[in-house]
Amino acid sequence: MSKKTFEVMLVGSVMALAAQAHAAEPAGTLIGALSSCQKGFFDAVEAKHDALSKIATVQRHAGGTAFIEVTGRAKEDASFVRFSAPYQDADVPLIGYFDEVRDIGTLGKYYSWGFVVQGKVDDIAKQATPRLAEAKRVRAAEGVYVRSDLWRNGHWQDDDQLAGNTAPAPGTVERVLLIEDAGPEFSGAVRIGCSLQGSVTPAMLATERPDI
Repeated sequence: MSKKTFEVMLVGSVMALAAQAHAAEPAGTLIGALSSCQKGFFDAVEAKHDALSKIATVQRHAGGTAFIEVTGRAKEDASFVRFSAPYQDADVPLIGYFDEVRDIGTLGKYYSWGFVVQGKVDDIAKQATPRLAEAKRVRAAEGVYVRSDLWRNGHWQDDDQLAGNTAPAPGTVERVLLIEDAGPEFSGAVRIGCSLQGSVTPAMLATERPDI
């Protein structure tokens, strides 16, 4: 075999292996897309529209996005939908979706959205963390896992010191990724979700919550 023939075969083998490796890469997960707490999550819901439509009502929205519908965002007893069957997001079983909007008076608006997952907080956090945006910033605090940002002076800033019991200052917005126990109404389950709280503007909703 000539050197030239061997080199051609070698290049072909490398290209084939690269193609196989690319084909084997897992598709992006919904949890991973959600964790950015931005518009990309709703793009991901659109991309998985057909699969999600089999277990929940999924509405398409202008701009190539989609969202999972709940009966009423502003009503506590209507802001959650349980899937007709679990959705396996890689190795994380999603059993429902929540979408909450609350008016908190002088403190502004509170928006919260995400998934309810079967499992325990520490276990789900361990499974999900490798897929999370800015995973190194996710911290454990009092039984929950959190990553927090603050909108101030016209842009988002990392703020790993945000305290959950302190209201946002006027003119600011907190954006939080939270992994927490889902509460007594969902025994043995965990909430993985995002929230916006404070002086949320229409312009901000357009980039973070285009479904509203």
